[in-house]
Amino acid sequence: MEFLEEFHKAGWMCGWRGCTETYEGDQPTGRVNLVIYHAPQPVMDLARIKEWQHNKVFCPTHAAMLSDVLYPTGSDLEETEGSA
Repeated sequence: MEFLEEFHKAGWMCGWRGCTETYEGDQPTGRVNLVIYHAPQPVMDLARIKEWQHNKVFCPTHAAMLSDVLYPTGSDLEETEGSA
């Protein structure tokens, strides 16, 4: 727990290994969260997640890199279909 206390004193750091971008207070525009967990079925209520593996925030640069490697969903999928 001591590590977490020290980690959060510096603000929220980008979850990308080697990145030192941080922020304090409310999450700025352009940053995204990524939650990774295991459950037998997808969970819509985050409070029900029992096995958290990662709960990270990413800076705009690494958020864009993540977005580039993930399949499009939701509004991203609509934009992709509309541009074809």
